[in-house]
Amino acid sequence: SWAQPSTESGPGRPLHLPRCDRGTVELFRSPRHGVELGTHTRRPVAAVGVRLYVGKGSLGTMIRLLALILFVFASNAQAATHEDLLASIPPEKQIVFNAYNGRSLLGTHKLFFDVQGNTIKVRTEIDLKFKVLFVTAYTYEMRTEETWTNGQFVSFTSSADDNGEKESVSMTRQGAVSRINGSGFKGEVSEVLYPTSYWAYPALKTTGWMSTQSGKIQRVAVKPRGTESLKSGAAAVQANRYDVSGDLNMSLWFNGRVWTGARFKVSDNNILYVRQ
Repeated sequence: SWAQPSTESGPGRPLHLPRCDRGTVELFRSPRHGVELGTHTRRPVAAVGVRLYVGKGSLGTMIRLLALILFVFASNAQAATHEDLLASIPPEKQIVFNAYNGRSLLGTHKLFFDVQGNTIKVRTEIDLKFKVLFVTAYTYEMRTEETWTNGQFVSFTSSADDNGEKESVSMTRQGAVSRINGSGFKGEVSEVLYPTSYWAYPALKTTGWMSTQSGKIQRVAVKPRGTESLKSGAAAVQANRYDVSGDLNMSLWFNGRVWTGARFKVSDNNILYVRQ
């Protein structure tokens, strides 16, 4: 389900407005809005809010409207299948980036994939150094392990050293609930989550990403920007660009469904990922 994100809707823009003679259901995309039933507000559910206006009518009409709401939530869950995730894994079972700040090589970001039956395990290693006049001014290291079973994100662990500041995350999925114990967030989340390891193409259609560094839930919107020529290894490839905004601001490139590049800012530094 890393299908192309729709450009016909965006934060706060209505998606659908079915009507009947007894009431109205209004759906809208907004990661910061909850579900409104009359005057009662519930906690956010994924990226879809619902407003239900029921006039005078039968109980049967209200039940049908509530059934429609449940159908909408189910159809917007954006859970991936095992095949969706396999399409994001290159034949060599690894993705390696050189990270640059301008022309200066900072280090590497590596992902290694292990596929056993319906289980996918992903190991990430990030090692970056910022130097000023040949002196190391800043270092960043991260190690993560994530597990997917039948397309579901079922477990995750990470440790990060952000220039001396230690952070970590552990997550386990039990039923419909993800239990997160992170340095930046502790709690339970019921929506479909993707980690900010960025390789999984289906994440582009979701709005809740779990920080691999702290466990915080990052609210994002993803917009496709078309095809661009991008350096990958010794050659240039045609890759689809996606701009991410909200709690994260960056650009991601995918060649087909394989992660091929990234660009983002750290302080005033423009960081570019070029695939080896």
